[in-house]
Amino acid sequence: MPWTIRANGAELDDGDEADHPPTEWNDAFFALAARCMAGLTFDEAATMAVTPITTLPDRHFFDVLADFQRGVDSVYFGGGNIPAPVAVEMRIALANRMMGSRGWERLSSSKEMSIEMHIGPAIAVLFFNDHHFAQSTKCYLFPKGAERVAPFLPLLGSLVKSAPSPFVALVILNLLEVAPRPEHLDILVAAGKAWLDAYPDFRPFWVDHGFGRRWCEIVENICTQVPAAVDAQLPIRAILDGIVAALVGLGIPEASRLEDALAKS
Repeated sequence: MPWTIRANGAELDDGDEADHPPTEWNDAFFALAARCMAGLTFDEAATMAVTPITTLPDRHFFDVLADFQRGVDSVYFGGGNIPAPVAVEMRIALANRMMGSRGWERLSSSKEMSIEMHIGPAIAVLFFNDHHFAQSTKCYLFPKGAERVAPFLPLLGSLVKSAPSPFVALVILNLLEVAPRPEHLDILVAAGKAWLDAYPDFRPFWVDHGFGRRWCEIVENICTQVPAAVDAQLPIRAILDGIVAALVGLGIPEASRLEDALAKS
């Protein structure tokens, strides 16, 4: 690990880059390092891998994060012995480093659907997505795996609110569409509010990219499954109604349908 971290530019100033980072070595090494997290406490995992990774300059941190976190998820969701609290704490530590990067700061309220080639896969993996430039960005969890993301939702909500942007909208909706559940309503509301604040009348975001339609369809799916989750007496209902009314005003047909469904619940 010490050699690998140095080879990836740990001793460089942030903003500098290693001339020839060991890309092929990284792919294999950090997949193996992720498997070594099984059975460790968070402090042990942090000492062995997480903290060294967070010392890397931004570009190299992004590349390594994508490799390592994807490996951790393979172990965790594949039945490996990584306790949920440890998996959550590791993701929080890496996400906090991400939120401190200049690339993340530039992302906030961006109107660009495109994403820089190094930060894109790193952000995607934090939201359980694969992002490759030759393929579409998609969630890598199956429904049974997606049903186990509840412990990670507070962190994902913080990320969504920290940098409202088309790419973050894409990856969080990709995840929530896999297996919509009532416990997703809080993050859906947080996302809806953040996006309306950032893009109150930006139709390319809501209509052209389909984020308004997709948000409404996920909420409607939850309403259909568990009507009690959006009961009119619940505090979340008033916030939902406000977001839906705003989307109706933007001319999103699915918002009108959702408004009718909420009125009947």
